Amino acid sequence: MIFGRENAGVMRTLAEAVAWAVALLLAWVATLSTISAPEIVAGVVAALLGGGVAALARRVIGQAWRPTKDGVAWLPPLALAIPADTVRLLGRALPRLLRDRGAGGTGRELPPPPAEEPERAAFRQGWGLIVLGASPGSVVVDWPPDGRPPIVHELGSGPPDVAGQVTR
Repeated sequence: MIFGRENAGVMRTLAEAVAWAVALLLAWVATLSTISAPEIVAGVVAALLGGGVAALARRVIGQAWRPTKDGVAWLPPLALAIPADTVRLLGRALPRLLRDRGAGGTGRELPPPPAEEPERAAFRQGWGLIVLGASPGSVVVDWPPDGRPPIVHELGSGPPDVAGQVTR
């Protein structure tokens, strides 16, 4: 056998680092207005460093995400929540900006997520933080790793209920 058990772990970490580097490079290139050779070289170097650090850090802390179909199911409510929350945000922020006063948001403790095996719970927490934070009307204040309920700050609640989807 060419690769032993130790080498297989190294190869998985290397593949993960490359996947992170590709994702980071694509995200960075998408923000460029014009693409030049020096920018690509700098982007590749930074993406490889970032990908390597991300893969090694995950390995050092011993965490792994196990994606579920529920994670994909959170994207349609998020797609609806972004414009709805933007309207709610502007409805509250514009009067404050125009009159220098307005109502603030509220903190809310979400229902605790279901008890799951550690990899699934880590995925729920990590992906849930991204999905909940992507909506303009909410910010995750705290999501304790010990299964206690997450706390979000919201400008207002209404359909679609992304937080309810994430913790269900």
